[in-house]
Amino acid sequence: MCRSSDNRLGAADGIPGLPAGIRIEVEGKSSRDEKKLVLHLIVKCLPASAARRKTFRSLEFFRNEVAFYNKVVPAFIEFQNKQKPKHPFVEFPRCYFALADGENDIVVMEDVSYKNYKTTNRQDGLNYEQCEILMNVLGRFHALSIAMKEKEPGAFKEAVPSLFETYYKPETKAWYINQLQLFTDIAIDAVTKELLEKVYEEKLRKFADNSCFDRMCEYVKPKEPYAVISHGDAWAPNFLVRRSAENENGKVEGICMIDYQLARYSSPVLDISFFLYSCASENVLFNQFDDILKAYYKSLIDFVTDLGLPAEILFPFKEFQKEILSYFAFGLGMSLESVPLSILDADQTPDVESMSGEEEIPLTEIWALKPIESKEGRMRLALNVKHAVDNKFIL
Repeated sequence: MCRSSDNRLGAADGIPGLPAGIRIEVEGKSSRDEKKLVLHLIVKCLPASAARRKTFRSLEFFRNEVAFYNKVVPAFIEFQNKQKPKHPFVEFPRCYFALADGENDIVVMEDVSYKNYKTTNRQDGLNYEQCEILMNVLGRFHALSIAMKEKEPGAFKEAVPSLFETYYKPETKAWYINQLQLFTDIAIDAVTKELLEKVYEEKLRKFADNSCFDRMCEYVKPKEPYAVISHGDAWAPNFLVRRSAENENGKVEGICMIDYQLARYSSPVLDISFFLYSCASENVLFNQFDDILKAYYKSLIDFVTDLGLPAEILFPFKEFQKEILSYFAFGLGMSLESVPLSILDADQTPDVESMSGEEEIPLTEIWALKPIESKEGRMRLALNVKHAVDNKFIL
């Protein structure tokens, strides 16, 4: 027996580009002892609206996520089964079925909300403890690529080509460039109002000039030997956390990393920088930045070691520092979008469910955002720029 809930996913989660989705409950009996079994599932599929599919390029994003579940996850699981680490990476949601044929696209996965996995508040900057927990997950996730690339290069090379860049490539420039300009204008407004020193506005204008999109395209290109399969959309809403208590003070008992539509093969710093500039508090960025990077690196090194390889030889800390300097500006570019979207109230989120018709709608008509009204919101963006300039991530 199958029951469908009215709890729809996607736009309701605050991210208009997500696929349509529903929660369902499937009841059955064990073939062994007739014991009642219940599966709580999330079913994601393409939006019914042609306008919505075309506007958000749903086919491409969906195909990439299906490839991740069908090609990458099985490869990582098989690799771990062979290496037998003491603490395997299990922070993927269980995917029961995934198909992308352009018509019947569907992903069926476990609904971990029934196990009390919850999102972290995305409007407030995360403190050090919250950041460390999630950065440790990223470190372990990236470690799988570092280790598998060394131990089973053939199998790794088979998995990587299944993923493709969905956001920053020449073919999508016309789709996104005007929206990027709108986000840039919002950031410049925030910096001019909140930072007195003119150098920050000048550096931001230089970074966010007409070549900004092309620069982001360069950042996402993989460069060996430290490229990894990365999440691509690594901000707080895509990390579900289960705690022993209902509040943030409860002990962490599990984490599930979801939504792999932007998964790519790239520098691990793309995930790190996007996460920190989208989610971290001012204190983490300006007073605990080195500590949080070391925490990430330790989690990566520890898991590569657990997988039976010489971690610090495969990814020396000095090389990690070079990657940080070379790629951290990517996170600033991504935060131009993620920060304004993260502080939207529910009633400000675009109503994509009402999109109708057959034609693509310009993104600027969907995300017709205005300058951030609150000082706190403007400071989130302005401090990202200050941090990037002070650390010479943008020149």
